[in-house]
Amino acid sequence: MTDRSTRLSAANGAPRSVHPRPAKGNWLIYGANGFTGGMIARRAAKEGLAPTLAGRNSVALQTLASELGLEWRAFDLSDSQTIRRALADCRLVLHCAGPFNQTCKPVCDAAIQSRCHYLDITGEMSVFEYLRTQSDAAARAGVMLLPGVGFDVVPTDCLAGRLKREMPDAVRLELAFVGPNKAASGSVKTALHQLPYGSQVRENGQVKTIPHFSRKRTIHVAGVDYIVYSIPWGDIVTAFHSTAIPNIMVYTGFPKAQELALKWSLPLARVLRNKTAMKVAESVVKLIVPAPSADYFAHARCQIWGEVRNATGRDISASIETPDTYSLTVSTAVLCAKRVLEGSIKPGFQTPSLVFGPEFIFEVGGTVKVDYFGE
Repeated sequence: MTDRSTRLSAANGAPRSVHPRPAKGNWLIYGANGFTGGMIARRAAKEGLAPTLAGRNSVALQTLASELGLEWRAFDLSDSQTIRRALADCRLVLHCAGPFNQTCKPVCDAAIQSRCHYLDITGEMSVFEYLRTQSDAAARAGVMLLPGVGFDVVPTDCLAGRLKREMPDAVRLELAFVGPNKAASGSVKTALHQLPYGSQVRENGQVKTIPHFSRKRTIHVAGVDYIVYSIPWGDIVTAFHSTAIPNIMVYTGFPKAQELALKWSLPLARVLRNKTAMKVAESVVKLIVPAPSADYFAHARCQIWGEVRNATGRDISASIETPDTYSLTVSTAVLCAKRVLEGSIKPGFQTPSLVFGPEFIFEVGGTVKVDYFGE
């Protein structure tokens, strides 16, 4: 759709449109030329939505936009005025370009200034924490900040909300997810940025850094016992916001070979704090990490487990089964965007369960409820 496309001039950053832009009738997917962003764009188009596709790679964007019959805008995130102009006619931006600890701030800041709702698919704790600090500014602008609208953190956040409802006096929440562990290069790059800084938990309301692999437990899900390790997952921030439970830990399981590789690499992890070393590592990841296969999407399933405990020691646990992480992210991200466009909005920093309710995850096809267990 070259004759209808909107592009931002690389020379001066000024937008050029063949047709006038409508007033706040648009929405935009930034990072639409990436692996997950492309899947989200295709699902949105299939469901009759018409997002504008955006990102840095004009060739890839034009190709995808032509395939889907959508408009596109090519711009990077180096200039705040350029981003604001790109969002000027948008009701919401769905941000899909990581690592989000590098890309979140310019998009969020421009969204608030443009009075455009901000959604993303991050799982990075630092991003959730930054967005929480912007809650008041967003609320004053009438803007909602809703990060984590994918596998990170929709299923875990909804399960946390359900468990809190079952035990209002809970003082401890533990969450875990297990299943096929297949990541595209973008997700691996995001993990690299977290690796040098240890794992994190919440204790007595405060975030605490702990060594990787320093805490583990065994969980029983769908008739199988899994050994899982604590990880710095987004729910350390979001579940606290959703439930006010002061002690939160999130775990996941690793295939044995991956567990050993990670443990052996930890002594070298600090090197990744160097920007040059990180760039080299990202380049290697891009070369050697393949995209998930069609067979993976056809058969992979994930188990989400959660447990709450109160001060007397009483506990309740529950679990749900979902599609694979990428398919779930596509489904929930598009569904969240659709709901926001329909008017499901709470200004300021929010979580999926607070905006859409803890039953929201069960609107996703292929998600299976599992009963509660407890004393």
